[in-house]
Amino acid sequence: RTCAPRGRKFRGQASPCFTMVGVHRVPSFEAARVEVTRSRRSRVSHRPFVLALAFLALACFVVPVAGDSNELDTSDGDFVSMSLATKDAVATKADTYTYTSASLPPGDHYITRFEPKATSKVVHHMLLFGCSGDVAPTLHTREGGMFSASGGGGQPRGAVCAGNDPEPFIFGWGKDAGDLRLPSGIGFQVGGRNGFKTLVLEVHYLNPQVPDDANTESGIVVHLRPGVPLRQMSVLAYAQGFSLPPGQKEVKVHAACAYVSSAPLTAFAFRVHTHALGTRVFLEKAVVGAGFEKRVDTAVTKKNTSVTPILLASRDPQLPQLFELVEEMAKFTIAPGDQLRVTCVFDTTNRTTPTSAGWGHGDEMCNLYLMVHAEESKYASCTGSATGGGGRSKFDLETREARHTKVEAKKTGVFVVPPPLKYAETTPHTGVESIDSQWRRWHPSLGQVSGVAFEPDGRHVWVFHRGRRVWDEKSFGDDFKITHGSPIAENTLVKLCLTTGLIVMQFGANEHYMPHGLTLGPDGDIWVTDAGAHVVIRYDARFGKRKATFGKELKPVRYRTRRDGGTEEARRAESDENDRAGFCMPTAVAVAENGQFWVSDGYCNERIARFAEDGSFVSEWGTTRIDDATKNMRKNVGFDVPHAIALHNRRSRILVADRERGHVTEHGLEGELLETHDFSEHGYVYHVATLLSEEDGMSGFYALCWGRGEATLGNKGGTRLVAKWDEGGSGLSSSRTARWDLPFVDAPHAMDVVGGGVGGTKTWKRGVSLFVTETRPKLGDVSLRRLWLGEAFNVTTNVVEPPLGWVYDEERYLKVPGLAREGPDDTFETMKIERERFGREDQNRNDIGDVVLTDTNAVDTYTDDYDGVEKIAAPQHGGGFGKFRPGGEVKTIPVPEKSAKLFQFRGSDRGVRRWNTIWGAGVLFVTALAFVMFPKQTRGKNGWGRVLEGRQRRAREETPRGVELT
Repeated sequence: RTCAPRGRKFRGQASPCFTMVGVHRVPSFEAARVEVTRSRRSRVSHRPFVLALAFLALACFVVPVAGDSNELDTSDGDFVSMSLATKDAVATKADTYTYTSASLPPGDHYITRFEPKATSKVVHHMLLFGCSGDVAPTLHTREGGMFSASGGGGQPRGAVCAGNDPEPFIFGWGKDAGDLRLPSGIGFQVGGRNGFKTLVLEVHYLNPQVPDDANTESGIVVHLRPGVPLRQMSVLAYAQGFSLPPGQKEVKVHAACAYVSSAPLTAFAFRVHTHALGTRVFLEKAVVGAGFEKRVDTAVTKKNTSVTPILLASRDPQLPQLFELVEEMAKFTIAPGDQLRVTCVFDTTNRTTPTSAGWGHGDEMCNLYLMVHAEESKYASCTGSATGGGGRSKFDLETREARHTKVEAKKTGVFVVPPPLKYAETTPHTGVESIDSQWRRWHPSLGQVSGVAFEPDGRHVWVFHRGRRVWDEKSFGDDFKITHGSPIAENTLVKLCLTTGLIVMQFGANEHYMPHGLTLGPDGDIWVTDAGAHVVIRYDARFGKRKATFGKELKPVRYRTRRDGGTEEARRAESDENDRAGFCMPTAVAVAENGQFWVSDGYCNERIARFAEDGSFVSEWGTTRIDDATKNMRKNVGFDVPHAIALHNRRSRILVADRERGHVTEHGLEGELLETHDFSEHGYVYHVATLLSEEDGMSGFYALCWGRGEATLGNKGGTRLVAKWDEGGSGLSSSRTARWDLPFVDAPHAMDVVGGGVGGTKTWKRGVSLFVTETRPKLGDVSLRRLWLGEAFNVTTNVVEPPLGWVYDEERYLKVPGLAREGPDDTFETMKIERERFGREDQNRNDIGDVVLTDTNAVDTYTDDYDGVEKIAAPQHGGGFGKFRPGGEVKTIPVPEKSAKLFQFRGSDRGVRRWNTIWGAGVLFVTALAFVMFPKQTRGKNGWGRVLEGRQRRAREETPRGVELT
């Protein structure tokens, strides 16, 4: 065991070490240099110097230096074990915080396991941070806590990483928690170009330590594996500032934030932390953004509109503070727009004075750390609103990337993204088509595409199409019953891989009569509406099995509308509660996190119906909501073919595409009308979709409008895309309107949109991805297009760059023949596709974005117990960001000690091994040559023996130095 500090060595901490097996301890480099100098003056020639240097080089070859500021072991094949530890004897006062760091091995690695080496009798907690560069030069041992209100003041900690870099939290330990192993292929990326370069360990000693052995240490062993993980782990850290009143059995503290990045996060494990007063810490998710706020009774519903949030995780903070794995059946994904809230429950019955949030043992904390994994790391902190703030509080991403400037429509164009050529080379298709025309079509087996939905990670897209069936004027009779006697024979639900364009999965053959709407539920299930069968169907996306059917199959259930005459009471009497759960040509469905869903029962009943998670009818609006006496549109609303529906999670709203009126209306969850956007000058609104990711500054909702050939509408009767961009984030009500013409889309029907951070487009500058579907009358014609709405696009350089593991083995793709085409190809389509169309921005005039507000505007109907209260610093045992960094923005005392740097090799590095082999061969050659040339009389005690004996003697006499290099 020898010592070689590669990272920082802090005052009072153990000497950073690594282990060498089967090799004698080599004296310090300075001692070796002194010995070499003395050997030159011996009566023997300079050859002993050559031999000594050769043996020293040989030692460097045989023992690869893998040292860090702590122990690093490479003996287990390609796995690397790194130990970070501090001496317990350093804690001479209460609330002592000590630190140690380690520079990571060269090349890409990822952490697969954390192995604590500590006991709660000695250590209160340990935290592990990652730095993109070096450790902060001002970081050193702190005594008396950090800003501790009850521990005698304390000392501020300051930054962990140099250059004021973010300090993402990686791992934490407390109360004798065990080790943590990460799933195969998933880990924290370190080293290389994109990973952390330095690990920093914080060890908190609650009480002074007087160990029997002065060398006793506490720390963590970090296990690494070479390479890049398939999915990268990261941590979301929660903290809140507060003051607890004394003498209370239960006091709750909240911290809520919305996730606004584009990449979905999969939860793996969570860890909670409080001090002595904490009794429970739990994590919840809001349902459609509602449930955290205290809403007032509305004039429309006359009842509380709150929705119970979903409990995701809960733990007693007095148990071992380990990272508890999320159970398999309870695993959850965090999607853009999701609002998550942490609640800490405290018992202050034994306190006589208020207890403040702080770092000392007499203070309290409210922390939760959620370990998540995605295609790239997303470290973030939440010190947000106590109730959610109506979606205004957001996670602070721990990154130094500059915020985007305000997006401009005139600099944002619509570009057609050609499908990959892969399927054209491997999948047979009928008809005479050139590669150039073929590569502008997605899979040739698709018929009229009525619905489309991105998967959250942008890896796949689901398509709902009609196979060989075409909707025309003969498809339905006067009684709204479908005229086709049999279901569609082809598989109508198709899952496409966006990297190859090939079909990964398909099902739905002989189940559907006239496909219409498609939605992916928050749990990944597929929900569709079949206008021909008059039902809503829920599928398990993993196996393609039907899970539930809502409505009466092949039996349209029509309710008399206001236009049919009669009083509302009479119309109600004609339909009982069960009948109201039936549909007549439903168009779309929107699904909430708790399983509740809303259906746009569009062509016949012209209503929106709400259902509970078990499928039971809850309420409806649209058909009979207009007050015949007063025509009061401030309370009620009617529709003229509600063709699509979408949820806006951050604003707790339901958006409806009122097709024939050219409107997009916004409603509360109970149906109260909140805003009306008049897009009639752009055409009939066929679809509406929301984008809740704010990475590109383009969040809001998008409407697909079609003039249906009427020259006075929009793009001379063509297709137009209209966007309502949220100004300052989707939690605010102000917005801007932008529009783009789509001359290459002839018969639009549906669309979906995802942020530019997913779908393999992260390098395409700023923009978002869209899919637009068409229902052209010719069988086999273009029915699906992928668009890029961004600042620039180059068909040659802008290719989908999939993350690791995206492309399947060839046998996973399905070989599906194409449909026979009707009529010749569209010869002038190439010119239209390659033309880019930049947008225009409109002011929110009365005829565009006309707002009809009710007296129950949902933007500010919540109340926040913390509103108007001065923000209290949010202490946390974990990564922070900005002004809420643990310890705050403080000036720290510079430490005079300097950190020694040592170039390191790793035995498992192939390149290094190769050069080591060459170097070793050269050393052996020089050694052998010197040995042959060495005078024979000097090989005895007066030769080699004297040199080695002298070195050993001087090594014993050498005064120990703080830094030893081999």
